[in-house]
Order: sequence, then structure tokens, then C-alpha cells
Amino acid sequence: MKELDKAIKIDRYYVNSKALNETYDQIYMYTDVLITYMGSRIQPVKIELWMTDNEDENLVADIRCVLTAKNRSKVTLESEIDGIRTWTVDLPKCYSFKIVVKNEKDEELCQKKFEHGFRFIEINNNMININGKQVTLNGVIYNNREQYDIEDMQRKYIEDISIMKSNNINTVITYDYNNAEVFYDMCNKYGLYVINKPITEQEHEEELLFDEEETKNVIKKYINYSCVIVWNIDSRVNVPINLYKKIMILDNTRPIYYEGNATGLKNYNPVTFTYNFIKEDEVIDDVSKGHPIAGRFLCDYIMIRDEETEEVTQKGVVYNDRHLTPYASELKKKYEMINIYPKDIIKGIFSIKNCGDASALKDYDFSWEILEDGIVIKSGRLTDIDIPIHKRKEIYIDYNIQDILENAWYHININMSTKEESWWAEKGYNVAWAQYRIPYKAPKKRKIKSSNEARLRDRKLKVEVIGNNFEIIVDKLKGNIRSIEFDRQEYVLSPVKVYIENGFNRLEMSKVKDVKVTSTTEGSYEIDIIGKCPQIKGNIKTTYIIEPDGRINIINKIRSSNKFIKIGMMLEIPAEYNDFSWFGKGPNDTYPDINSGTKVGLYYYNLNNSIKSGNKSDVRWAALTDSDGEGLLFESCKDILLNIYPRVHNSYSINQEENNNIILDVSCTSKAKYNIFDTSSTGEDVYAFSIKRVI
Repeated sequence: MKELDKAIKIDRYYVNSKALNETYDQIYMYTDVLITYMGSRIQPVKIELWMTDNEDENLVADIRCVLTAKNRSKVTLESEIDGIRTWTVDLPKCYSFKIVVKNEKDEELCQKKFEHGFRFIEINNNMININGKQVTLNGVIYNNREQYDIEDMQRKYIEDISIMKSNNINTVITYDYNNAEVFYDMCNKYGLYVINKPITEQEHEEELLFDEEETKNVIKKYINYSCVIVWNIDSRVNVPINLYKKIMILDNTRPIYYEGNATGLKNYNPVTFTYNFIKEDEVIDDVSKGHPIAGRFLCDYIMIRDEETEEVTQKGVVYNDRHLTPYASELKKKYEMINIYPKDIIKGIFSIKNCGDASALKDYDFSWEILEDGIVIKSGRLTDIDIPIHKRKEIYIDYNIQDILENAWYHININMSTKEESWWAEKGYNVAWAQYRIPYKAPKKRKIKSSNEARLRDRKLKVEVIGNNFEIIVDKLKGNIRSIEFDRQEYVLSPVKVYIENGFNRLEMSKVKDVKVTSTTEGSYEIDIIGKCPQIKGNIKTTYIIEPDGRINIINKIRSSNKFIKIGMMLEIPAEYNDFSWFGKGPNDTYPDINSGTKVGLYYYNLNNSIKSGNKSDVRWAALTDSDGEGLLFESCKDILLNIYPRVHNSYSINQEENNNIILDVSCTSKAKYNIFDTSSTGEDVYAFSIKRVI
């Protein structure tokens, strides 16, 4: 019996099924089994298919046949099964099966166990339907981990799938590679669609060649994985019609997506995917109107950088250490399943569109909150958000606010969160949101003249403005602020430098042409610096307006046709002011062109936590303070929002002691409109902000 057992082997199996009703819970299953028998005489056998669900094991199909000597046999097990739950990325239900080969005495000769989920794919109007429901594939290009310890691979793949799900990614495009089955097992178990490139490709004179036999082997290798929903062929591969037909013969249950010219391919499934990262000013709804988009693959999963230049060569969701990149929140926002826009924001009327959830959004909680300068002052819940896919619904939110504060910013957040806890997210995890600023206008109060007085010392090399508890010194030769002192405490360790950015180059003023000092009726002093930078045509005008309480208003003006030029300032302040708080986009790192996936809010962290330290854009104000809350406040001027980049700078003094001072870059997100500062006649761009002490 042992020799016979060794002579029989289940080489391969192929599970196929079709739905027998519209609810997809009654199916017809047929499983092809290839058996190799190396015995020397014929062998009658019985082949059984067993199914396990919730520890209940049932025989679903069996067949008797005779295995011929030293030959491979193919048998098909067929059965109807009721009460099936289909496999989806949200509920990846897999059933346990085993194929058993027995002899005439009902003794087991060999068996093969496997997991399988039932899901059914159709193409309808160029869109992909799974189990009768339309889905939009929101994906990334995934280069799998090359590991050899199975348990370690499983753990890391689960981590990757969790990150993807929490960022609204439901699909990956990937290739065959070593130990790939472990990754596909995890996708089957935890729910992730996979688009597989089955062509074994080789570069040859800018064309990709393929090995037809190897292509067949790859398809056979992954054909039983429920997570694999599309075969994808690279556009550089010159696909002959017969290869397409051979793939269809091997597997007619999945669409084939060919990136190249599909002319002559009969029954080709014309699904369309988008591969370019959608820019901020593009709207997904508008893109979809021209041609239905079945899937979007807007970046890689792992950020790719040039090792020498550190320049990003391919955008990604995570770095190699799996910390999220600034693009992660952008992608999560692009891949949201709802679209919310205001129809009348003052009255609280909004429209919600279901962009891609076939469950009609009933599995999520919806809430709203009103923020006053980043602090929640009102909140509530939304009910009856049951919207069919690609349909809209109008909602009304009663958030009327009676007392509007002068100069306060009001925002409304509408949040869509998970109702239940899952393995990848806690209950209440925010999967989609919309934020809009409510354009309230409060009556301006009459400005009261300050009782404080400051005096001016206009010297040959510097200008000193001295108040009750401060002294500010402006250097006439360099045009920068040399000192900011409050209560005999110096707040800047080196001169506050004005810099000019021209693309990726940072330049400094090399020459001061003129200095003009005047006083105002409000008791302030204006110091105008006319500077010159050799690489920039035209002058740079910097105006320091120092008020009686020590506030410094800084206005930089430049006239240039170069749209890449902007002006900023750099400060170095003592290390104890390392508590960084801001009101603006966050909490992740943001940039002027990478911030649509983040909310305006009130945020804080300590700069000694270097993981979080990075650029913040669209900032209304930011503060650097010590443990007692004392420090400097940087505030935008007339809604010209700021870029703030604080970081700890390690330097060494003459006696080799380490100094961890704070370096801060302050620039404007965008230039001011001409009419704000009455520069319409001169055509100057204006960049403005203020610095003041906070205690």
C-alpha cells in the first residue's frame, strides 16, 4: 500500500464555478483534477471533494475512475452548492476544501488541501463587476518582498495589506517572483484584489519578449487564487492573437487587460485604467465622464529615491521602513468612495455622491463638526445616508452660529467612519472626509491705538527700535534682523536672513542699495530695505513694520516674470523653544502641491520627535515655545498662508559642545494678489507675515 501511495500524486487542480441565481449564493462548482499515476498496472480509484465550513465537513462531489499505468489522468468533480457567501475585499470569505483519492477498499491513497473563495467577474459598460456589483479598483504598483522565512513574510505582508486598506487601496498590480504564493495567500485571506502580469519578460532592443510556456505556467500557478481578478499584459509586449487566445483557453473567468494596441483581438475586454498621479486641480468625476475608469493606479507602494541625489524618482505610499510618505494622505483622499461638495455652505446644504461602494454606504457612520480656529465648537451625526452607487443625495446640517468672532476661521468637517472594529482599523476610523471653510464675516472692531510707545535710534550701521520690554535691531548693511530681544532674552541666535528661491536654488541678497526709516501715526516704525540679488533681475524690497508692542510685520516685494521665484526667511532660535504648534494643514508633512489629503486643524508636536518633523503648508499661524509656553509666534498676513519648516540643527561650538538649536524656514504658500497691498500699478508679488512674542 505504501508503494502505491507513492505512485499516486495530485499534480494540479483548477476550481471553476458559475452562479445559479442573482444573489450569488447558489453556485455550480466544477473542479478539474490532474492525477499522475506511476504504477505498473491499472488502478481503480474514487476521488472525493470535501468542503469544510465552521468545522462542518461535507462531501460535495465524488467520482470513480481507473488510473492507467504510468499516465496522467484528468477528472472533473461537479456539484451544486447552496448558501454560499461570496469573496470580496471587504469580506474575504474562503472555504476549506480537500481532494482525496481512495482505493476500492475506501482507503486513502493521497490528498490535497486548499482554500478557495467564490467570486464572479463580469465586464459591464467597460467597468468591472464582482459578484454583480460594480467596483472601482483603487490601486498601487507593488514590488513584493523577497524574503525566505515564511512566517516573517506573512507578518510583513499583513502589515502592507493593513496599510493599504487604511489608505483606501483595494488593488495591487504585481509580478510573479520567488515565494509569491505567500503574498497571494495573504491577499486571499485578508482581502486585496491582485492584477497579475503573467508574461515572463526580457528586455530586447526596447521591446519585451515573452516565453509562451512560462506564461502558461504562471497562469496555472495563480489561477485558483480568488484575489487575482485580471491578467495584465505590458504594452511593450507585441502580443500575437494566438497568445491572447491561449490565455483565454487557460482561463476564461478573468478579463485580460492589454496596455498596447488591441486591434484584432476578438472578445477583448476594454477596461480602462489610469496610471498617472491625478493633479490637485483635476476632479475624478469629470475624468470619469469622458470614459468609465475601471481602475486607478496612481503611484507605487514604496517610494523610490535616487540614492545619490535623494530625489524622488517614483512617488509612493510608504518609505522602505513603512512610515507613510506625504503622498499617502493624497492617495487616500483620491481613493475615497464618496464625494461631498457644498451647495450652500452658509445654509448648511451639501451634496453627497456614492462614488464606489456597492453597499450604499450603510456600513459606515457619518458625522459633522464645526471648528473655530481649529477647536470643535459644535458637532452632530448624519442619519439615513443610504445612497446607491453613482447616485447623489442632498443633506442639510443645522450649524447656525450666533456669535462670530472677529478674524476667527470657521471650518466644517464631514466624516465617514467605520461602524465596527476590524483587523486593520479600530471602530470610528476615518475612511473619508470633506472640509470646507465657512466664509463668515464678522464686523470689524475699531482699532484702538496702543498705549505703548517705542523709540527709534537710527544709527549709521543699524536701526534700533526700543519698547517697554523689547529691543529689535535691523542691520543696514545686510538688510536683515540682527536681534529680537524681549525682557533681555535673545530669541534669535543669528541674523534673520531673507532668501530668494529660484526653483531648487536658494539665493541671498548680496547688496543693500537703500534704507529708508519712517514713523506712522499708530506709533509704529517702518524700515524699508531695497536689496539686490545678482541672479535676479529687479530689486527686492523688504519692509519691517515694528509696532509699539514689539510685533514685527515683514513684507517682501519682488517684481519678476519668473513664476518659480519666491521669497522666504530663515531663523535660528534657542533649543529650548522646541514645542511646535500650528493652525493649518496637518498633521502629516505637507507641501503647497501635496496637501489636499490633509485637514486644516490645530496640531502640536515636540521637535525632538524627528519622525514627525517636516514641512507644513497652508499655515495660518505657528508657534515655537518652551515648556512654559513662552516663545515666538509666526502669523500669516491678510490670508497669505505660510509654509513653515522647523527642524533641530546639530552644531558644535569651539569647545566641541553640541548645540541643538532650532532652524526655522518661513515662506508664503502663494503670493498676494496685487490689490491687497496696492501694487497693481507696479506688478510686484507680495509675501508677508509677522513675528511676535507669546507668553
